Amino acid sequence: MADLSAHRRAIAAHLQRNKSALALANAVSDARYTGAPTFMSSLACRAFVAAAGALPPVTAPTAEPSTSAEATQDPTRSSKKLRLRTLLTLPFVALVCVPALVIAGSSLYAGLKAVDVLSQQLIEDISSRVEQAAVHQLEEASITLQSAYPSQAHAFDGSIGTFTDRDQLERKLFELTSQTRTTSYLFYAGKDGSFVGVDRGRAGALAAATVRLQKQSGEPRKIYSSRVPLDRSRLIETEGRIYDAVNRPWYRGAEAERKLTWTPIYVSFASGALVTTASQPIITRDGTFHGVLAADVELSELSAFVKSVNVSANGIAFIIDETGYLVASSTTEAPFRTVDGEQKRVLASSSESDLVRTSSNWLMREIAKPRAHPHDSGEVRLAVLESSLGSVDVASRDITRIDGVNWRVVVAVPRTDFTASIVSSAVITFLVTLAALASSLLLGLWVLRRVTGDVEKLELATRLGADGMLPHQIPEMRLLETGKLADAFRLMIGKVQLALGTIRSQNEQLSNINTELEQRVVRRTQALNDRNDLLSREVALRLSVEQSLREASEQAVKTADAKAKFLAMLSHELRTPLQAIIGSSQMLTNRLPNAPKELATLDASAKSMFALVDGILSYSRLEAGRVALKPSRFKTTDLLDEALDVVTAAVGAPRQMFAVSIARNVPEALYADAGMIRQLLINLLHNAHKHGAGAPVSLSLSVAAAPPAQPTDSAVTEKSQWLRFAIRDQGVGISDADQVTLFQPFSQIGVAGADPSRGSGLGLSICRMLATELGGIIELQSAAGAGSTFSFTIPVPLESALPSEMNTPSFLPTAAPLPKLQLLLVEDHAINRALVTQLLESLQQTVRSVATGEDAIDAVRGSTFDLVLLDVNLPGMSGLDVARALTAQVTPQAARPLLCALTASDLDEDRALARASGMEFFLPKPATLRALETLIREVARRIGVAVDASPGPADTVRESVLLDTEFLAMLLAAERSSAAPFVGGLLLQYGQSVTSELTSLRALELPQDRDAIRALAHGMRGAAKSVGALGLAASLEAVERAPTPELIEALDAVAADTLGALDAWRVRNLSA
Repeated sequence: MADLSAHRRAIAAHLQRNKSALALANAVSDARYTGAPTFMSSLACRAFVAAAGALPPVTAPTAEPSTSAEATQDPTRSSKKLRLRTLLTLPFVALVCVPALVIAGSSLYAGLKAVDVLSQQLIEDISSRVEQAAVHQLEEASITLQSAYPSQAHAFDGSIGTFTDRDQLERKLFELTSQTRTTSYLFYAGKDGSFVGVDRGRAGALAAATVRLQKQSGEPRKIYSSRVPLDRSRLIETEGRIYDAVNRPWYRGAEAERKLTWTPIYVSFASGALVTTASQPIITRDGTFHGVLAADVELSELSAFVKSVNVSANGIAFIIDETGYLVASSTTEAPFRTVDGEQKRVLASSSESDLVRTSSNWLMREIAKPRAHPHDSGEVRLAVLESSLGSVDVASRDITRIDGVNWRVVVAVPRTDFTASIVSSAVITFLVTLAALASSLLLGLWVLRRVTGDVEKLELATRLGADGMLPHQIPEMRLLETGKLADAFRLMIGKVQLALGTIRSQNEQLSNINTELEQRVVRRTQALNDRNDLLSREVALRLSVEQSLREASEQAVKTADAKAKFLAMLSHELRTPLQAIIGSSQMLTNRLPNAPKELATLDASAKSMFALVDGILSYSRLEAGRVALKPSRFKTTDLLDEALDVVTAAVGAPRQMFAVSIARNVPEALYADAGMIRQLLINLLHNAHKHGAGAPVSLSLSVAAAPPAQPTDSAVTEKSQWLRFAIRDQGVGISDADQVTLFQPFSQIGVAGADPSRGSGLGLSICRMLATELGGIIELQSAAGAGSTFSFTIPVPLESALPSEMNTPSFLPTAAPLPKLQLLLVEDHAINRALVTQLLESLQQTVRSVATGEDAIDAVRGSTFDLVLLDVNLPGMSGLDVARALTAQVTPQAARPLLCALTASDLDEDRALARASGMEFFLPKPATLRALETLIREVARRIGVAVDASPGPADTVRESVLLDTEFLAMLLAAERSSAAPFVGGLLLQYGQSVTSELTSLRALELPQDRDAIRALAHGMRGAAKSVGALGLAASLEAVERAPTPELIEALDAVAADTLGALDAWRVRNLSA
């Protein structure tokens, strides 16, 4: 194909050359009849024919032997003959052109010199006019404000009464706005927050005014339409918020400067024009500041004046402020633009006009230059710049006659506007010169024809040769040129006729070849088009398949989202009845000293169902990707102890059933999401105990290498290490077939001796997702009859990469009584409302309960509460709407109570919505006694309520602070289901051991026995947690972290209170 194209191009080029030669030959042939006897034409014709291959290159013909008298003359006489054209033309050209060029050059030079003077005078005059207009625009507002109240130096205290009497001030503002031409809005703001403003919208005494009033009491501003002062008949609107005038820029600037000030220019929302505000402080002679009188000045009239200035055809004038933004411009560009629905001012350096950009950039550079002597007021800067319009004269003048206003007027005029007429005159002069030159040439030709008769004779003889042959007789030629022309003409005619035949034959052959090549190209093009059609159909088919796959993927995503929402809604709905069941069981357990075994079974079953609901909710949140890591620093042993405490309490097994081993190279402290790791350990330990046939369960923690199959989204860096948690049981094991589906959602396998109906089948699936969220993997090694080992490996940062945290001791709980607060409960569910009310009253709180959001708002208006517990999902007006309404009703006289969201949904989105609506606390359902007690203490701390030391249920308060009553209740339930009682003996044994251990602890000394003190405190802390002594465990943890003599000495008081609380609990619950 490439060879064919190259061949075709070569033939076309050759054909074109032949056509050119043929056309030239035809033109020469036609010249016989038109009469063009020039020697250069014959030479050009022969040269083109030679280029086509018909004739060889030729040179000027040589003189043939002649018998004429001219040929026998002396050669020196022929060489001395002058060319008549040269002799006659040059004098005419010199006499006409030289004077005309001299005159045109002088005129152009003088005109360009005059441009400099005219341009400077014009731009100075225009800048002065624009400056006067700007001063006039701003001066009226300044004079109006100073006439209403002079500066402090000229003020008299008698006029201050106008500003203290709001009615008199309104009359004064009506009077001032009716007398001004450009200042239509005057307003006054007192330092007490009061506000009076009169806005006529347009100048004139007959215009209706908009009056804006705001009292100092803090009521929102009211807006009236009035034609006379004090007319309150037409209220336009009452604003929804208090207008904070004392924090506005115009007020703060005048207050700080204590003189008349001007605000930066801004875009008015009402008129859409640029506005600046003049502010006059109201200060008496003794220096007392009362407020600020201000006036808005719209710059639309100034902008209109600048646009009306006739600078020149392409000249411009504009004003910029001290920050470089446009104030007004004679161009069509507005000084502000609308960007994303917001009006923003235009920087002169970013203007659409090239002259504005060039001039402003020059001016900013000039201003930035250091100068030995500052510019005087009104001094003009001049410069000549280069732009897209050529050279431009630029002038800048500072506007400094208004105190506080630092604007600059810039005028730019392209020099082409002035030099156009001068250049036009020069062009006319040049055209006149050309006309004169043409006239002289015509005159020279006429003289030439009159003088040279032999040329005319030769032309006449050429026209007579109608058959293409030269005449038989050629007249005698007197000039050298005409003689050579006659000889060359005779040779040319014969050669051209011979070349014409050859060219026509070659053209015919090349035309045939070209036609054949075109047909071959058409056939190959058609084949290529057929192949392109086939490819187009294949591409369309592939696009259709991709679209189908994309739609199927989107449908799958929607289905997964719907499933996650359904599970979240289901768990949310199940939490509400569980609130009543768990709360009632706790109330009955606390009230009945010898609660029946069925009540413990009911409480355990409700908590089991609650755990199932939490599992469904956790699964839905993990599957939907709504769980975010919350890393924190914690001790490794504390995490393992907490997980084991939860598992042992849940399954009723002693701590000795779980063997724990920690490798020496495991860090003492970790930085990770402790909640996720704890949940993983609890799930796996619980499963191991349930399927371990009553045999001990081992838990090991070690440093491991990075697993070969890391998740792609793991945030593992070079500063991280991998930890492996392994839980091994001695059960019957899991077959290979069951291991395939073990980690899938809702998957349960049949294990001999186990109840397959227990559990939801989500535990291991949740474990897998938790491990993935932590950036690790979970694995299983098991075989039928050989037990199972579940392990998960996760990355944690090294010690050098841990964030710095305060190693302060934990808060030492005391036996302080619970403070009494005024509480309002808003709950639409009658059972839950009654239950939560009883729980709060058992904590000695004053509770009032309502069922709807409207009743809650009415209750807050009529009474004073410290805390409002709001159910989020209220009928009609939701809890979020109630929170927003209460927040909007805040007034200086009545502070809003603190708000707590009470909801069965514990998603991050719900917490964010509660915070956004104004709620300070968030309490998930079901609300337990401990959660309510913690909430009450936090509220008391926030509002600064002192603890009521009056007599009350001290034992209950001390137990709620020092003891884990729920854990002790679980021990009591385990005792009732066992063969022999053990709780009383356990508590007595603990009381004896803690006394001796405290004696041993006090015998140790710091700093030499620091390690021994920490080891002993660690052991005592574990023992305290095993009997539910949370307060003493927290104090011991503080000693273990950073032992000090003060902390060790404080242990005696905490231990005494703890033992007293344990004795009181034992008497109440074990006396029967």
